[in-house]
Amino acid sequence: MLHRKMHIMLHRKMHITLGMVRRVRDDVGIDLLRAYESDVQSVLASDPVAVGRIVAICGGPEDVSGDDLAAWCDALMDALVEFFPKRSIFDDFVEPDEGSSTSGFDPWRVVFRASGVIGQPPWDYSMRELIWAAQGAFEPFAEAMALEINKAARRGKSIHPETINPWHPRRPRTTRRTRG
Repeated sequence: MLHRKMHIMLHRKMHITLGMVRRVRDDVGIDLLRAYESDVQSVLASDPVAVGRIVAICGGPEDVSGDDLAAWCDALMDALVEFFPKRSIFDDFVEPDEGSSTSGFDPWRVVFRASGVIGQPPWDYSMRELIWAAQGAFEPFAEAMALEINKAARRGKSIHPETINPWHPRRPRTTRRTRG
């Protein structure tokens, strides 16, 4: 049995796409785009039936239980890690929903914004791939805008294309400590 679990873990890799995430949301009622939220994490940790259904939707076997389920659950968690960008692009898009008085965040808005930038439906991409595509698609525009702004600006600070590109990953600001 242990040999079978090791075989699954070594030879089974899942590649989750946004189409699969949408299907899991619609069929199982779990929004994997919100995997960072504690209620989704608790369902993934405590509901083997839901995890089995998610594994099946994401390319695993239809009927899995016991040690096989544990191995497939590990493969699912690894695939979710690979699905999302390394640094959360969501941090740059936290904003109130339109028409709402409360601050909210809908990760599906980020999906459809990025999809609009690249001009492709998002379903065949992982979140990471979709963000990479949006970053690359917006780069020529950002470079052209920075060039024009820098031409028009008289002596002063020049603008770098990364500051114009909303899809470019923002690096966390660090402050220097001084003695004193």
